[in-house]
Amino acid sequence: MKKKALTNRQDLTLRKNGVDQAIKISLADSFLKRLKGLMYKNFLPAEQALLIVPCKSIHTFFMRFDIDVVFIGENGLVLAIEHSMPPNKVSKPVKGCVKILELAAGTAQNLNLKIGDQLNF
Repeated sequence: MKKKALTNRQDLTLRKNGVDQAIKISLADSFLKRLKGLMYKNFLPAEQALLIVPCKSIHTFFMRFDIDVVFIGENGLVLAIEHSMPPNKVSKPVKGCVKILELAAGTAQNLNLKIGDQLNF
């Protein structure tokens, strides 16, 4: 089976509390990009992520791997983190969330992301 990772990656970089992280981010900012998200991908490399804007909850239907989900407020503050969300689930909406960062499972912990961290892109 052919591997499919993220394509059409944009030049967004994750900055946590003022420090650049080694993650390149694809932006899903249209209806179709948000709808498709990571569906049908075979994997997500640890050095890549998907930023969904606007967004306050997600689903993992038609996905083939677990992901970390970071819920981010208008001001860039991390409001909640769901670690290793499996396929075929729906997240609960998070109050104040306007964007969601999807990472490979385990990446949020590896980056030491915590509620209250300031994220910029």
